[in-house]
Amino acid sequence: MRAIRSKMAAVICGAATVFSLVGGTGTASAEEGTFIMMGSGLADCPSGSLCLYQNLDYNAGADAMILVTNQHVPDFRQFDFNDRMSSYYNNADTVGHLYSDAEYSGYSYALSPRHSCPDMSEVGNDVGNDAASSVAIRPDPTLN
Repeated sequence: MRAIRSKMAAVICGAATVFSLVGGTGTASAEEGTFIMMGSGLADCPSGSLCLYQNLDYNAGADAMILVTNQHVPDFRQFDFNDRMSSYYNNADTVGHLYSDAEYSGYSYALSPRHSCPDMSEVGNDVGNDAASSVAIRPDPTLN
């Protein structure tokens, strides 16, 4: 059952990626580093960044916290974002690796380049909704 749920989540999140690539305007540009901003929707995610949204559906309905990064973040507590992520958009050509614990430990979940997911509770993994504590950013091995 767990394998079926994971495959179903991949299909759901994959469909969200197709929608996001077609639907968003994406006028923002990446800043170096990591910061918190208030916003909602995929268009608020700067190009070249991984955006972790506080609420489902990319903070749909109201501005809320977005952790924006293009580098490793060993501990989300430094941004008051520990166990707060509910959706994401990886608007970069790198792979983000979410971890359930600080310092890149515990369970992990890979965030593919140019991929999004509106509901982390659908991934069928222990780094689901409100469960991430750190992220590592790595080059996409398929681009080499």
